Amino acid sequence: EERERLLAREQEARAAAERAIKARDEVLGIVAHDLRNPVHTVTMSATVLLEPSLSDERRLRQAAIVQRCAGGMERLIQDLLDVSLLESGNFAIRGKPVQLPGVLDEAVDLFDMEARPRRISFSCEVGPEMPPVRGDRKRLLQVLSNLLGNAFRFTPAGGRVALGARREGAVVEVRVEDSGPGIPPENLSHVFDRFWQADRTAGVGAGLGLAISKGIIEAHGGRIWVESAVGRGTTVYFTVPAVLG
Repeated sequence: EERERLLAREQEARAAAERAIKARDEVLGIVAHDLRNPVHTVTMSATVLLEPSLSDERRLRQAAIVQRCAGGMERLIQDLLDVSLLESGNFAIRGKPVQLPGVLDEAVDLFDMEARPRRISFSCEVGPEMPPVRGDRKRLLQVLSNLLGNAFRFTPAGGRVALGARREGAVVEVRVEDSGPGIPPENLSHVFDRFWQADRTAGVGAGLGLAISKGIIEAHGGRIWVESAVGRGTTVYFTVPAVLG
């Protein structure tokens, strides 16, 4: 009996080690994939910038490309750090009263320029008597940016993205709705998994945004969920505690 127990423990340890190696390889593969293109672009732009005959206009254009790619790489690194903090239990929220309409307005400003050239209808609706919420303003904006980024990524030209918030009892409920292709039922249970993407071939990031958003909202004492239907779009909801009284 003791021998069987030791054997079972050894097999469990081996399986855990294999899972850890697989997870490590998965992370390395995804990071390498998502850094390869921007690194190549930065290298090419740097080569162009070294041309002595380069016009000021082309110089500014190449510098903007470098800045954009560097920003994308920085976000990927920050996402990986956030995932590490969430999984280690060291993710901290600086909770204090936050006026959510101001956060929503800032999120709208961030994505308004993306909506216009693609003729996407982009609206924001805030319910009456909106109380402050208890949370970390920077992290709440991060969640909204992640959700709106996904919404615009999958919404076709001429489509619709809607942002809204309303009080529901002791919490404030926020929604991000899009008119994209929707998510098949068999995939809905995976949308908050690390590194999961609806379309990995699109090359639009490591697939960490929703997993991080879930961790942030749960750290606020709220919850986050998705409703979607193929051909009818997707809506992501989350709640955060309201400051009442």
